[in-house]
Amino acid sequence: MALRILHLALVLLVAIGRGVHSQSVSDEVEVADQSKDTEASHECTRTPPKCANEGGFCLNLALPCAGKMDEGLCNNKHCGCCMKHECANTPKKCATSNGVCVNLSDYCAGKTDDSLCNNRHCTCCKKHVCSNTTKRCQNAGGNCINVMDACDGSTDYSLCFNKHCTCCIPRD
Repeated sequence: MALRILHLALVLLVAIGRGVHSQSVSDEVEVADQSKDTEASHECTRTPPKCANEGGFCLNLALPCAGKMDEGLCNNKHCGCCMKHECANTPKKCATSNGVCVNLSDYCAGKTDDSLCNNRHCTCCKKHVCSNTTKRCQNAGGNCINVMDACDGSTDYSLCFNKHCTCCIPRD
């Protein structure tokens, strides 16, 4: 009988030991998962001069950079210096579609087509044509133009109906 009790105690001790072992393993996994979430959600709020002088800004390494990433120019292990690619050339196939090549992270007042620029960091921004100038814009002495177009004067977004258009009021 004593031998049987000793055997049950040993089985109980092994079972308890395994439970604690598996609990510590699952805790380690949970801590590892939390650190991955922390890395992905880390905000890179400060850009040191060594990154800014290269034309970059600090960005979380888990996020995509539309350009070149240098991990050594930011003062945080979760951040890298993202130096935005300048889309200098617009191929004819983009230009004939009333487009211009812009960086993937830039705003486009129209529709984008990634296949028309010959660079993985650029997209062809097909600008919206603002063909109808509203009476309100005309009464202010202006006409509706695309927000990406230059205006030699002042602009007023509230005078045109399309979100891609603004009323350009020339200087006197």
